[in-house]
Amino acid sequence: VTYFIIEKPFRSFSSIKSKIFWCILVIWVLLLSMTAVIGMKDGFSFRVPELVNIPSDPENIENHKWFATEKNLRGRVVLVGDSHIGSIAPFFKTWAKDEGFDFAISEWSGCQLILNMNRVSKNDFHPLQNCNIKSQKMRLNFIENLKPSIVMMGGRLPLIIEEDKFDNKEGGYEGKMKDFLQNSSNSLTTLSDRQKAIQKNYTLTINKILDAGHTLVLLYPVPEFG
Repeated sequence: VTYFIIEKPFRSFSSIKSKIFWCILVIWVLLLSMTAVIGMKDGFSFRVPELVNIPSDPENIENHKWFATEKNLRGRVVLVGDSHIGSIAPFFKTWAKDEGFDFAISEWSGCQLILNMNRVSKNDFHPLQNCNIKSQKMRLNFIENLKPSIVMMGGRLPLIIEEDKFDNKEGGYEGKMKDFLQNSSNSLTTLSDRQKAIQKNYTLTINKILDAGHTLVLLYPVPEFG
């Protein structure tokens, strides 16, 4: 192919003299120059919004630890939820401190703050680590013992309500759930029963936070990845 496109035309003096050849050569040189400039400017990362260039390995923020603002203190912000909420925690930490708020997080992977529910295996009802009734009470106690604050709570609700992982309808399917939310006696035998229990206890959790004097902001919907 290169013989017919490059070598043969260069061997023909008439082709070199033609205007078409020189136009093609100029366009080729321009394209090569543009590619070189983009490479020296870090390619696409130089041209896209800063949000797209967030590192793939984000900051790991310690749970229930306060990060103090250096501005005039306006209040406190607590971010509560699962790993989806954890993925945006570095942004909210920076934002809160810049706006004069102390910041803390209560983030458990695969575990939204919902009282009276265990996340258990479908096979043997074994609770997942750090996502059980005891750990949820501990998270709520942290929030209830705070001075009035802004509590921002959210997570991947479709996952635990529908008990099915994300399907983008284009071949990208995460697969079936291997666990679900259950009450302390594992007596919720149908999807409908579990959905009603989630609704009841999510409402209870919200009211507990409000009764503690906090301002509650629900972050929903949280986009699925994929």
